[in-house]
Amino acid sequence: MEKMLLRGVTKDADIARISVVGVPDTPGIAFKIFNALAGKEINVDVILQSIGRNGNKDITGIDSLADKIVATQSGSTGPAILAEFAPDAIVQEFEDDIQARTAVELGRADAYVTDYTLILNSIVKNPGLYQVAGDVFGPVDPYGIGLPKDSDGVAFVNEFLKTIEDSGLWAQLWKISLGDRTGIESVPAAPALAE
Repeated sequence: MEKMLLRGVTKDADIARISVVGVPDTPGIAFKIFNALAGKEINVDVILQSIGRNGNKDITGIDSLADKIVATQSGSTGPAILAEFAPDAIVQEFEDDIQARTAVELGRADAYVTDYTLILNSIVKNPGLYQVAGDVFGPVDPYGIGLPKDSDGVAFVNEFLKTIEDSGLWAQLWKISLGDRTGIESVPAAPALAE
């Protein structure tokens, strides 16, 4: 077998990577897409086509992840939570949340599992691309607001949180920023105040 000789490497900074998702597998659809691009004088250099994973329609929650390819972020709590709650899932770990989500978008994984807040954020930032399947699972992972010890900001933050909770603004803000955009109607409890 002949050895390949590498003579040089070039870098082209004028290239963009674009993923087209949700394209039906029907004859002529690729022609329509690339014809539209050509009509706008957009040059397509490399095409990568994924066959997709149609099995994800039957994922309704944690109990339906058995034998499914599930993407999650390595170094996070995702792999351990999947090992505990979905031991029969086929876990693929990725360097970060974006790569895990991209695996689902490209059809290399059936679903992705991560912190619930990150999922909600992904739904809000990418309308129509993701949805929550089933109920939240795993340990409660509360977050807080960190301030320097003995900071006078504690009183300010506590007063602000109390005011928005008492006035109903907390629920309104949650509904506008996450609830309406994710289809989740139940508003979580406001953050607990520090003592």
